[in-house]
Amino acid sequence: LRKGGFSWIEGKKMIVYERNYEEESIIVIINNSTDSGKVKYKKNVAEVIDLMTNEKITSDIAVTQMSYKILLSRRNEK
Repeated sequence: LRKGGFSWIEGKKMIVYERNYEEESIIVIINNSTDSGKVKYKKNVAEVIDLMTNEKITSDIAVTQMSYKILLSRRNEK
């Protein structure tokens, strides 16, 4: 999480940011709310993997109340 670019990603009632370097990004989502929520991640990516569960994410990213997600995103080859 030290190298590469940094950007905030819009998330309602959640803190969401991305660090990217070369063809990979780490996305951190923090839900400090008492409500569950979803984050839309619309970028041209080959895959998104939840680094805590090793599950592949294929749709909107659901985050339960008072929890977090750390994701690895790999970009499609151009």
